[in-house]
Amino acid sequence: MTKSKSDFLAHLQGIRAVAVILVLIFHYNSDNLPGGFIGVDMFFVVSGFIITRLILNEIKVTGRLNLFQFWERRIRRLLPAATVVLVTTLWLSILYIDETKLISIATQILYAAIYIVNWAFASQSVDYAERGSDLSPVLHYWSLSIEEQFYIGWPMLLALLAVIGRTHKSKLRLIATFISITTLLSFYWSVITSYSIDFKASYFTTTTRIWQLAVGGLVAIVLQKIDSSRSYLSQINSNKIFGLVVSWLGMLIIVWCSFRLNLDLRYPGSIALLPVIATVLLILSDKGGDWSLTPILEWKPVQYIGDISYSIYLWHWPVHIFLPLILQKYSLHLNQVWLYILVTFSLSVLSKHCIEDPFRYNLGFLKSLKHRNAYILGLLLITVTATFSLKIKSDTETQIEYAKALFLNSIDS
Repeated sequence: MTKSKSDFLAHLQGIRAVAVILVLIFHYNSDNLPGGFIGVDMFFVVSGFIITRLILNEIKVTGRLNLFQFWERRIRRLLPAATVVLVTTLWLSILYIDETKLISIATQILYAAIYIVNWAFASQSVDYAERGSDLSPVLHYWSLSIEEQFYIGWPMLLALLAVIGRTHKSKLRLIATFISITTLLSFYWSVITSYSIDFKASYFTTTTRIWQLAVGGLVAIVLQKIDSSRSYLSQINSNKIFGLVVSWLGMLIIVWCSFRLNLDLRYPGSIALLPVIATVLLILSDKGGDWSLTPILEWKPVQYIGDISYSIYLWHWPVHIFLPLILQKYSLHLNQVWLYILVTFSLSVLSKHCIEDPFRYNLGFLKSLKHRNAYILGLLLITVTATFSLKIKSDTETQIEYAKALFLNSIDS
């Protein structure tokens, strides 16, 4: 499987690179970039655009969507690396985190493995803005859970609408109506719940975030409609001046949000429109010419960061949690900033080329491997390891209680 020019827009990888860099800086030191969390919002819009675009292209060519092939591609693309990170996180938790927290962490890892951990965090009213020793090592899986839920439900609904519509125009009209309604309802719910008593939970829930992915879907529909017509809008979209203006405007909004927004604003809500609109502008900027941001977004180093952005996102948070614990245990006095960057990028490069690409492109020794079985095996490994670690913890506590009882008996006697 290779990327065709018709299906691949290079500047999208540049947008992903910007998004993941914002998240990295925010998570390492939110004081330097208090609004860096908007990188996740950017990921949502780009993902909604790409997935909806792929679905629309298949429906346009074949008249329907092959759900199983779609899901198989998503499984090969996402699950192997995510599973490796979860297994690694579990082992590091056993080695370096207080055993009293192990049951909670093992449970969170299991929720992350089945992509519902965002709802677990929401039910516990976890404060995403809080920084301290109680941070979950899989906190970043909240956004991956939302995306995976989107990858399961979105294609099913769009495939159903494609079956109902008789002509391509009617299919597109039904899909556009559905996405528009979804966007409005979810955005409304996001605003309402962001100002409720339990506003912390709204940060994590799928219902308050799906509108950001849906906006990306609307952009995909609009662009397909424009590309297939010779209207005035089509001429505007191809205009270099238009691309120049929207690229710089979009990036200026992103920069402003990164420095001016913060989680005290009860995010997401109406303010979340800003990074979403900015990302849409960047998506529309691919024909901006040399004076736009397109050459920068398509610059090879930026492209490569975009290529490994998924791995960077997967690994950066466990590195952020465990690196200080490892350095402290072994009394290593090193520059944590540069070590954090070095370890994160090294693991990401290895993950991209040794895990992601072999599964994604069926390379070499993986040609005959059943990818779904590999993921099931990974889930079993997580479950067995979690159970084993909890058994060790239980046995240890039993031995401690037994020792205490012997000590008290010896005193009494």
